[in-house]
Amino acid sequence: GSWMSWLRSPVSDAAGRAAVESRLDAVEDVLARRPEGPFVLGKFSIVECHLAGILERVAASSAYFKGFFVRSTPSDRSAGQRWPMIQQWFSALEARPAFRSLCGDFFTHSHDLPPQLGTCAPNGKGAACAEYIDGLPG
Repeated sequence: GSWMSWLRSPVSDAAGRAAVESRLDAVEDVLARRPEGPFVLGKFSIVECHLAGILERVAASSAYFKGFFVRSTPSDRSAGQRWPMIQQWFSALEARPAFRSLCGDFFTHSHDLPPQLGTCAPNGKGAACAEYIDGLPG
């Protein structure tokens, strides 16, 4: 998909980012049309079981390698403004004890993808985030 292509590509950074933003806009649109509740079908379903792992990896690796935030951070609320339904979706998942017991973290996702994909291509914009995730001073 567009996220994995961008993650692995050392070139076409703007085009890759635009493609990922377009896909996230599509997820946002689906969530905005939900019947009720924060989930894709309104209430928790198998859809979330599939989508959670994907969006977790997108959020973690995009921040780490590209400096691109899917989720709001305390110092930058722009992702929450662009994708408020995705923010609500993550919050609703994180309120579920079963999800919290199984969910991944930014460190693990950022470090388990390169061996699986062969490489991930940092663009330099994620250096501060990578240092934070890795526990380095900076």
